[in-house]
Amino acid sequence: MNLTNAILGLAVADAVGVPYEFLSREEIAINPVTGMTEYGTHHQPKGTWSDDTSMTLALIDALTKSEGEIDYKKIADNFADWMQHAAFTAHNEVFDIGGTCFRAIRRHIENPELPAWECGEKSEHACGNGGLMRILPLAFWLHCKFGEDFIDVPKARKVICRVTAITHANVCCALANLIYVTFAGQLISGKEKKAAWDRTMEKIGPVIAEEPRLKTAKHSFLRLLSDGFLQTPIEELSGSGYVVHTLESAVWCFMNTQDYRSCVLAAVNLGEDTDTTAAVAGGLAGLYYGDESIPQQWLDALAKREEICRMCEAFHANAYEV
Repeated sequence: MNLTNAILGLAVADAVGVPYEFLSREEIAINPVTGMTEYGTHHQPKGTWSDDTSMTLALIDALTKSEGEIDYKKIADNFADWMQHAAFTAHNEVFDIGGTCFRAIRRHIENPELPAWECGEKSEHACGNGGLMRILPLAFWLHCKFGEDFIDVPKARKVICRVTAITHANVCCALANLIYVTFAGQLISGKEKKAAWDRTMEKIGPVIAEEPRLKTAKHSFLRLLSDGFLQTPIEELSGSGYVVHTLESAVWCFMNTQDYRSCVLAAVNLGEDTDTTAAVAGGLAGLYYGDESIPQQWLDALAKREEICRMCEAFHANAYEV
C-alpha cells in the first residue's frame, strides 16, 4: 500500500466533487453525478482539485522534509504559502478556503513564535472537516515510524492531535482524525477493509477511555462507533462540512461500495461539501484498491498529476529511510 495511490485517489475524488460543492442532495438528484465534469460551482476546468488536495500536498512536503520528528512550523508555513502565494494549487489560484483554516493560518502568520498547534480554534463552532481532509499522509508517516498499531503509542496520538490542531483544535476534530488515521494505518498494513475497520474500533475504544478530553467528544461519535453503523441507511447520512458527518459518510461510502468509482460517486451524490466528502472517501479507496482502480479518463484529466506523483515518491524515499 503506497502513498501515491492514496493521494491520487484523494485528488481525483476532490476534482470530481469540486463542480458540485454547495449543491444539496436534492438538487444533485435531479441529474446524479456519474463522472468527472468541468465548471460548475467554482467554474474550474475538469480535473481541478481544491483546498483538500492543496493542504494534503502541503503536509506531504513538510513530512518529507522533517528529519525524523514532525516539523509543525514547516507544516504551518506551507499552509501559509498556499494561502498567500497559491503554492500547492492546481492552477496557481486559491479558489476555496474554509473560514476556520483561514483564521488559523492567519494567526500563524501574525504570531510566528506561537507553537503551530496552538493556532487552531477550539470553539465548538470550529468542528469543520478542514483538518480531516488533509490528514491522510500522516498515517503513512506514523506507520513507517511506529508500525501498524501506532495508535497504541502515546507519542503518535499526540502527533495526530497536534497536526490537526494547526487549523482545527476542537476535540471533535482530534477524535475524528484519530479514528481516520487509525483506519488508514490498518489498510496500509494490507488488511481487508472489514478487518481493518473492526481493528480500528477495537483500538479506538481504549484510546478514548484513557484520555479524558476525548471522552467529552465521544457522544458525537456514538453512531459511527456502534456495531450497526455500516448498516445505516444512506438517507440518514449527511454531506455537510461538520467533521463527524464527513467521517461517517466517507467511511460508509468506502465500506459499502466495491470499487473506487462507486465509492467516490456515492460520496459526491450526498451533496453539500462534495469535494471534501469525496476526498476523504477517495483517499481510502485509492489506498485500498490502487490507482489502477481509478477511471483512466479521470486520472488523465487530473491537474498536475505528475507533480503529485513526484511529491509522493519523494516522501517514500525519505520516510522509509527514517
